[in-house]
Amino acid sequence: MARENSWNSTDWKLGLGAQVSKDVLAYASASTGFKSGGFNGRASSLATFTTLRPETVRAYEFGLKTTLADGKLRFNINYFYNDYKDLQLTAFDTNGLAVLTNAASALIKGVEMEMVAQLSANWQINANLGTLDGKYQDFSAANAATFAGKALKQAPKQQWGIGTNYRIKLDGGNIVLNASAKHVGEHFQNLAVSELIKTQAYTIADARLGYDVKGGKWSVALWGKNITNKLYYTGGFDIGGIGIGNAYINVPRTFGIDFRYRFN
Repeated sequence: MARENSWNSTDWKLGLGAQVSKDVLAYASASTGFKSGGFNGRASSLATFTTLRPETVRAYEFGLKTTLADGKLRFNINYFYNDYKDLQLTAFDTNGLAVLTNAASALIKGVEMEMVAQLSANWQINANLGTLDGKYQDFSAANAATFAGKALKQAPKQQWGIGTNYRIKLDGGNIVLNASAKHVGEHFQNLAVSELIKTQAYTIADARLGYDVKGGKWSVALWGKNITNKLYYTGGFDIGGIGIGNAYINVPRTFGIDFRYRFN
């Protein structure tokens, strides 16, 4: 059942920028993207063998980049709008068989913000926030139950993070403290938006305490990741028709020590 084909695309990007003031840059861009067509490599017969059309996207973005408070504060914000066509997903084809095919289109848009503030010569904080609004479009009547009114898989509506680092200067080197937290909103791991393997909203925190010797010859650090030992799903699948479900969990609370030495 040998098949062959080829696909090509000429994509483009147009960007504009304007220095609104010495501290504010405004920008906008439009671009296209392309994912090659292909074949359903898991087909077991001619009835389930499909040739996939290329997946394409038109992406638009505009935003602001700012440097304020004499360079001590940076704040950036942007809005993006991505229009996908012919998404390559597993769904029903025209024969009613579940196969890898060009199942739908999708519209994905959102806002991203980030901030970095230098509170003193030794203390810095940072924060970021992202929103995501994704909708399936242009699916067939056979796939309405799969896509209509449902959220995109692996697309949390909100994410945010915050972090800080502080440096204590000593005669022989520096003590450096880092701490961060990240929040990810609830999201689904499959097209069927199965509650069984849905990733619930979670927040995790990391921390690091290190010492860097003056001159950078060596350093040592004690660190902890996911220090609240939060449990969440990173992936999974649910085949309800045959009673099979599986979810993959994250790495639990982890501690470690790093030691680095430069030989030159």
